[in-house]
Amino acid sequence: MEKSTRSATTVVITAFTNDYTVTVSIENYEGMVTSEVVGTGGATQQSAQVTGSGQLVLDISSFNAGVYTLRITLGSTVYEGFFEK
Repeated sequence: MEKSTRSATTVVITAFTNDYTVTVSIENYEGMVTSEVVGTGGATQQSAQVTGSGQLVLDISSFNAGVYTLRITLGSTVYEGFFEK
């Protein structure tokens, strides 16, 4: 009889910004992913969704200079980071 092993796969989230876009990549995840850019007043400025692993590209080219929050939601888990435009 052969035995098999399963290893846990870690979800990997990476985000990159430039003057025009925020790019979010999700690896090793199944389910709905929501990515939002939130302004200093707390309002969502841009958002996108993908199901499962994939890539989201948010257009920030028209945003004013300032500090923004990037919020990524995977199921009930929320990750936040900040970037400056």
